[in-house]
Amino acid sequence: MEIMVTLIVVFVILTGFALRYRIKLILFFSRMSNGQFSYKYFLLLNKFFFEKKYAEAIKFEPLYFISSLVNRKYKHEYKTDEKIQFAGRNFGEVNSSVYSELGKPDYLTVPEEKVSGMSLVCIGFKKNAYNYESTLLYFFAGNLFIFGQYMFKREKQKVDVGELIAKLEEKYGFKSNSGKTDDFILYDQEGAGIHFHDDGFSVILTFFNPNIAFLNKNLPSQKGKGKPSSDADQAENQGLTF
Repeated sequence: MEIMVTLIVVFVILTGFALRYRIKLILFFSRMSNGQFSYKYFLLLNKFFFEKKYAEAIKFEPLYFISSLVNRKYKHEYKTDEKIQFAGRNFGEVNSSVYSELGKPDYLTVPEEKVSGMSLVCIGFKKNAYNYESTLLYFFAGNLFIFGQYMFKREKQKVDVGELIAKLEEKYGFKSNSGKTDDFILYDQEGAGIHFHDDGFSVILTFFNPNIAFLNKNLPSQKGKGKPSSDADQAENQGLTF
């Protein structure tokens, strides 16, 4: 009886080791064939939870978050003639090497739910922006860039909100009268926006364009509204093949 128990224990241990090394092999070959910072490799890392190498980037559902921004009524809303981009990247841009270009992230989140057949991915980087320490968050559907955020945390620095707003005013040529603690939204001529929010712990700038095909089609409040253009449809299809 003792021999049988010992054999079972040994079998369980060996099976566990075999499974672990099988997963390591899968990750190794994926990393070699797709790249260390590829979309497919990130998905595998997320699937095999004990292999996670990055802290979670977010704890919210991205599409519902953007939907809440789009459907709010703002007391302070401004316009700019300047084109709004996020860190030089266009909304709805498709680039199969985008993850390699951005490099090793500090944060990574892959929500479980797929949208239009694509997994959403949020990757974050510790960067300096507007003369402050910040976290840049990039949100993708496959390799399709959908929106981004700058997050300025007050844990280790004093964030001068007035100065930050002044830098936005200078760059985008508008004048804010919303005060230092009020939310506001700034739109360009193409419908891209910057949402300013101060929750007391962090100042968050969200850059987005609800008019890109993916968001127009998939935002919870906008499903079925509007038909994406043929160019946008092509971009979505490219995103699906990554």
